Amino acid sequence: MEPYYVSAFSHYRLEYLFRNQTLDAVFKPARYHLLMAYRFIAQPDDPPRMNAHEMEHYCTPIMQSLWDDERYKDIFVTASNHVAAVGAGNMHRDNIRTEPFTNALIQRLLQARGTGSVA
Repeated sequence: MEPYYVSAFSHYRLEYLFRNQTLDAVFKPARYHLLMAYRFIAQPDDPPRMNAHEMEHYCTPIMQSLWDDERYKDIFVTASNHVAAVGAGNMHRDNIRTEPFTNALIQRLLQARGTGSVA
């Protein structure tokens, strides 16, 4: 059940940041990229299979970061910085919802993870 809880709660937290204008609405077309980046930043380990017993252990750091009012904001702001860098000023839906954009974001997050500068 943990992956479903983490997914729903992280989406709720992200929408809260949009409603309160903590994150600029320009990032709304990239909301699912922001959620993916959040996972990369909050939990640097690779995820186990969905039905693996290790999934609870994997989700715990993500849940803890979502429960922390300051930390989740910082992580989403960092995620938005990565998305903005990959978007290079073009945050239009037609640019963001492409495979090259997603792959470039994943590469950027993996490189940042490798250097220890994701968060």
